[in-house]
Amino acid sequence: MTKKLVISTVAVLAMTTSLSADFSFGDMFKDMKDGVTSMSKDAKEAVQSGVDGGVEVSKSGERTVTSVSHDAKDTAVKASDDLKTSEIATVKSGSDTTTGVSRDLRDSTIEIAEDTKDTASNTTRDFKDSSTMATKDFKDSTVAVSHDINDATKTTSNNLNDSTKTISNNANDSTKTTSNNFNDSTKTISNDL
Repeated sequence: MTKKLVISTVAVLAMTTSLSADFSFGDMFKDMKDGVTSMSKDAKEAVQSGVDGGVEVSKSGERTVTSVSHDAKDTAVKASDDLKTSEIATVKSGSDTTTGVSRDLRDSTIEIAEDTKDTASNTTRDFKDSSTMATKDFKDSTVAVSHDINDATKTTSNNLNDSTKTISNNANDSTKTTSNNFNDSTKTISNDL
């Protein structure tokens, strides 16, 4: 690296050095030496600054690691405490929930049993009412049909009697008419002879 630095310095100085009549190689070499010394000094300071920075970064990293480690420990302890509290709360909540569910289930079972009992009673009552109503309707229908049959039988009997009387009367009238006509005819025939 030193060779490259020297060559670069010489090239820079050669470009920046003005050519004049009083040009001196001695001055040029002196300027080159001062430039190299100055650059070397700057490089040394830069290296030292880098080392100091590295040490500072290392110390800062160490402090950060220590701080992070301490924070991590505190966080772990806090998390452990929170977890323990959470476990206790969860167990208690689970117990409360189980008790609540058990109580709700028991209440629901009792309510369902009461509803079932009420439904069964209502169904039985409705069935009884329906049976009573059906029996009464059937009885009323039977009585009505019986009355209708009785009335129809009476009407048929009366109509049959009336028809028989009418036929009998008509037959009687016809017989009388035929007999009268026969008598008249016989009388007429007898008179004509």
